[in-house]
Amino acid sequence: SLDALTSGLLLVARSHSAAIGLGNQFESKLVRKVYQAIAVGKTPEKGLLQYPIDGQEAYTEFRLLRKVRSLKTEWLSLMELYPRTGRTHQLRRHLAEAGHPILGDALYSGNGPVLKGKGLFLCATSLEFTHPATGETMHFTSSPPAKFESFLQRSGQRWQKFRGRQA
Repeated sequence: SLDALTSGLLLVARSHSAAIGLGNQFESKLVRKVYQAIAVGKTPEKGLLQYPIDGQEAYTEFRLLRKVRSLKTEWLSLMELYPRTGRTHQLRRHLAEAGHPILGDALYSGNGPVLKGKGLFLCATSLEFTHPATGETMHFTSSPPAKFESFLQRSGQRWQKFRGRQA
């Protein structure tokens, strides 16, 4: 299902038969998706999140790409996420359940930091599937928005300026 707050790649079928073929691939878990997110806190280097969503099994693998100090949250973690199931808001819910909500997530962050006007720091960065008409493997990639890198850099710089001397 579509999460309008997520940036990055979006797969759209141009015909009814393509929509059916792609839908079947999604149902059979043959579409490979990769996301990047900035999560609140210091996450493990890698792992598997296995929290049920709406009574159904849900699995998300992850790996830490980099961590940065933060004045507001102590740490921020740039993560790569690999959903193995496709539940509604799965990545957002899994990270929040693990105690590391996605930065800017007003819905699942509880009392955590919400950045007004910055949006959700979740981006679809890679998509691989079989073309429903030709059978060709299709692979698309996209970089996360510039706001990811600039936010991490500013956070690290502010930490150094105001707390780095004490650390």
